[in-house]
Amino acid sequence: MTILSAHQSQFLPWPPYFRKVAVADVFVWMDNVQFQRGKATSVQNRNKIWSPNGPLWITLPVQKSGLATNICDVHLVEGSLSKKSWKSIEVYRNSPYWVEHADALYKLLCEKRYTTLDAINFAFFSYIIEYYEISTKIILMSELQLNEQKSDLVLAMCKACGANVYLSGTGSSAYLIEDDFAANSIEIRYLESVPPIYKQFKSPSFEGLSMLDMMMNQSMDEIRRYLLEPVS
Repeated sequence: MTILSAHQSQFLPWPPYFRKVAVADVFVWMDNVQFQRGKATSVQNRNKIWSPNGPLWITLPVQKSGLATNICDVHLVEGSLSKKSWKSIEVYRNSPYWVEHADALYKLLCEKRYTTLDAINFAFFSYIIEYYEISTKIILMSELQLNEQKSDLVLAMCKACGANVYLSGTGSSAYLIEDDFAANSIEIRYLESVPPIYKQFKSPSFEGLSMLDMMMNQSMDEIRRYLLEPVS
């Protein structure tokens, strides 16, 4: 049995994103889907971290482009990864696991140079995957050279990767054509995206923050236990 999951390229996604990666055998990083410019719910170039005044958005400024631009073709505003973004992250300086990640995060954000949004998204994603020893095989969707849309695209991904189980978010049930998957002997399993409840060492506490918040507040063992909990 080969379980496949997939998701759009995002900047510092929340913990359920990484759980969806960890419990699959293959994860498709969707780098060549449309960039959601101006959409209020989009987290392709931003995400929320803790602040004493409530959840704080960290946003990566991107260059203006056509509405149909794919994420992998979206360019960052030159010089936008400044010390200002780092100061926002430094709100975690006194958190219990700050020292474990601070040097790596500083290098990723302030020393490395990125041209595209997807490049920095994938750099942070890769750091988290490697640090927490997630062994899932990662495939870039652009490498699969697929032209289908919506349900047909997901089905094509499964077939291209040899998967017989597709692990989907519950929101995808609105467009997935389950009969097509069944006809190809591919089972769909739905995984609800519920943010974990964990002890935050700063007050007040908030739910639905970036994985960065959990990393600063929980040990490796605690995070791996959450990520690898079997799907019921």
